[in-house]
Amino acid sequence: TTINEVIFPKQHTQIPFEILVSESGESIEYEVYLSLSDSNLFEEVSNRIMKKDFYYLPYLGVAPFNCDLEYLGIYEGELANVDEFVQVETVVDLGQIKEFKLDDFEGKLSRERMPSQLTNERVLKEIKTYIYEDEGKPLYVKLEGEAIKLQTGEIITIM
Repeated sequence: TTINEVIFPKQHTQIPFEILVSESGESIEYEVYLSLSDSNLFEEVSNRIMKKDFYYLPYLGVAPFNCDLEYLGIYEGELANVDEFVQVETVVDLGQIKEFKLDDFEGKLSRERMPSQLTNERVLKEIKTYIYEDEGKPLYVKLEGEAIKLQTGEIITIM
């Protein structure tokens, strides 16, 4: 293969495209956690979500997939003890996992490789692999790095 064939391929390469839909017809919901070191920015983002006052219409990945944001609240958290197995309620960066606890685990683990960081010019800076259970069930893992235990008892990872 020459560089010219890479730039101008003779065959079309099909890129997989997935759309999440609900089997029951109900809406699909995600919880998004936000933590910012800049308190002014945190307050502005929180207020914009509460009031639904956005610069741009929120969407999931590409413009045709508009979404609605519902403000749930501000929760205090503390660093979780990650030296023991913890029940994590969020997607986990594979690089943060020291060990899985798979005893009594029922479900299907999936992993996705995706962009994790872009430059200010929106150029890809870093790609990571994330692990999750297909139906949103928690994972039991020992973590390397930090995790947050919310006042609700949920443990979430920091990406």
